[in-house]
Amino acid sequence: MSHVLRWLGVAAAVVLVTSTASYAHHNTPWRGLAASDGSYPGRNGLIAFSRNAETTGLNEIYVIRPDGTGLRRLTSGGGWDPSFSPRGSRLAFASQNGIFVAKADATRARRVAVGRQPDWSPDGRRLAYSSWAPTEGIYVVNVDGTGRRLLLADDSETGFEEPRISPDGALIAFSRFFSNGTTTNRDIYVVPVGGGHARRLVKGDDESGIDVSSWSPDGKTLAYLAAGEIGIVDRSGKRIHSYPIRGGWHGALAYSPDGRHIAYWNDDGWISTLDLETGVTTHLASVPLTNAPEQRSVEILGITWQPVRR
Repeated sequence: MSHVLRWLGVAAAVVLVTSTASYAHHNTPWRGLAASDGSYPGRNGLIAFSRNAETTGLNEIYVIRPDGTGLRRLTSGGGWDPSFSPRGSRLAFASQNGIFVAKADATRARRVAVGRQPDWSPDGRRLAYSSWAPTEGIYVVNVDGTGRRLLLADDSETGFEEPRISPDGALIAFSRFFSNGTTTNRDIYVVPVGGGHARRLVKGDDESGIDVSSWSPDGKTLAYLAAGEIGIVDRSGKRIHSYPIRGGWHGALAYSPDGRHIAYWNDDGWISTLDLETGVTTHLASVPLTNAPEQRSVEILGITWQPVRR
């Protein structure tokens, strides 16, 4: 059964469907802005993630090199959901005070919105994000804080999180969670940024669900984290590959800029990278589930991989 969602600020309504039928592409909110080709003529840079800081108990943003060296903290007053800009020179992140855009080292931060889970448009001029103010849903805003627009509004049984804009700027992938009081489920959908049919790409199950997704740099595939696996599907929802991993579905993941690796964390307690050609996992840093002796809970809130241009 189709479910009509409120897709605001554009001409067409969004219709939520579970099939993978084709759909019409409408004008996008960033029409006329240059799209990325999804390739980065440079090297893979730092991996940024957020975790609970041992000294403060707040979630803070850290960076680490892909070889596991150089772990250091960037923020000191709280920070999570980091997202490097397409050229790697800026960092968007969330905190208890809103969404900020800063230099890549988190300095010179300025607030642009209230919400969380920011994701950059391909040209680096806008952010998609989820928020509760003034209405719960998915929004887009210019990086200077102007032009806020509500794109997808929650309803009483359905919520939308973790927007991810495709490298060509045509689609937004997002997590849809549904609860009817007895069961809760989380799936991944894609929708044209200008409105139209939202198609389910990945179906979760009632026991575990699906957590976060990441577009490949060329925009041809989408990776997602599920219980015991990292899965990859194409834009039609066809399953391309599944990589078994330890741990559950709750965590974070991100493609490397060259598209050859995925950085991830889940409840196995490690920041790791997965080689997509060999399937080999490399542990970079241990992230224990509690910080002894305080026994504070640790939660990874976002991970992102910096592109570094030559």
